[in-house]
Amino acid sequence: MPKKTKLIRKPKTKAAAAPAVTPQRITGPRTLQTVSGFKDRVGADRKWWGYFAEVAFEVMEKYNFFLMHPSSVEYTTLYTRSFGKDHPMVDGNLLTVTDPRGEHVSLRPSFDVSYLRAYYLLHKQDFENGVPIENWYTIGSVYGEHNDPREQMQMFLGVIGNDHPVVDAECAVAAYRYIQALGFKQIQVQVNSIGGKQSQQMYKTELNSFYKDRKRQICERCVPYMSKHPLQLLACERHECKQLRLEAPQSVDWFTDEDKQHFMRVLEYLDELEVPYTLSPELVPPLDEYMHKTLFSIKVTLDNGTVMELARGGRFDGLPVADQKDFPAMKMTVFLDQCIKAVRQGNMPIPQERLAQVFLAQLGDEAKKKCLGLREELHQAGIRTVEHFGKDSLKDQLEQAMKLGVKYTCVLGQKEIIDKTIMIRDMDGGIQEEIPFTKLVPELKKRLNIV
Repeated sequence: MPKKTKLIRKPKTKAAAAPAVTPQRITGPRTLQTVSGFKDRVGADRKWWGYFAEVAFEVMEKYNFFLMHPSSVEYTTLYTRSFGKDHPMVDGNLLTVTDPRGEHVSLRPSFDVSYLRAYYLLHKQDFENGVPIENWYTIGSVYGEHNDPREQMQMFLGVIGNDHPVVDAECAVAAYRYIQALGFKQIQVQVNSIGGKQSQQMYKTELNSFYKDRKRQICERCVPYMSKHPLQLLACERHECKQLRLEAPQSVDWFTDEDKQHFMRVLEYLDELEVPYTLSPELVPPLDEYMHKTLFSIKVTLDNGTVMELARGGRFDGLPVADQKDFPAMKMTVFLDQCIKAVRQGNMPIPQERLAQVFLAQLGDEAKKKCLGLREELHQAGIRTVEHFGKDSLKDQLEQAMKLGVKYTCVLGQKEIIDKTIMIRDMDGGIQEEIPFTKLVPELKKRLNIV
């Protein structure tokens, strides 16, 4: 009888444990402070940030741009694959950390790549039926070691999936109207085109030849740009380079027929929209070589003569972010930190129609309760109302009302509650009038010309 063989089971192999993370000493200042290059946007400028967002919502919706919020953090490979490791946006600029999974992630240095990534993930099932079109805008921060400060607030608007020249004009107009709605008066729109990839290559070759024979005439700062970045020579504001720029070849002379037609139609659309603009051959992209065709810059002149650039943009067609797909794309970036500086230097007030109209002042707990319901009633009637329930002193509340610039302050105390009345104080003339509580809303609407 054959012997039974005993099966020997091999012990199950356990999955390899994740390598232990060696704890590192965490460094940082001993005192409580913000990180270098970052800041809290509070204090006197706080009201402007809310105002920027409010105006953006109104203007962008009118121009068919819809709010979206791309992720603040991306895989670092998104940028290295799109631009290459040596690109100025990547090399020494990305604020990068390694997450617990061992992946390198970076704070976004710009919105455009995040827009393209979000667009691709949203529509990757739809490309067989054509290229969808998205009109998006957002308000948020971008981060970079090369930035000053390292965190910058921007409003970014972009159209992805549409290469028609009317899109270039529409984006520029939307940014122009937004800056106009913020209260700026002297606005200049500069426009230029450097053509598509083929036109750019021919133009750069011609520029290299032109500046090679005039190397001794350009400033020392521009010499390193001659071979790889000749377009930067056109943007230099030093006297010797500005004079030489007048003799330099013009980009339009090296356009393909397609690029020439595109630019001419952009200008025609701007004319139709009655947007004042100037042709500016010195307007070139920074070292971001992914920019093509149309370029815009929007500047304002303050009452003191200071000129500040508040927005810039253009086409960034052909930037591959996934499967080497390159989508037609147009963008405009409004630099909100610059807008804050401009309104501060120009001593600009927020337009009166944006401010609160009525301040509710209260004395005592019963008046406070009554004002809670009254505030809701005034809001529903379209009266912009503000209060400070945290203060009990009438003097403090009237001082707050003066700072806010309201037209009227409504005072409710114990006596008024008993008499079922309320006091209306004209903040300009100081005249006070006591009226029945039930007539407050129609009386305020009459005084504020609210239909």
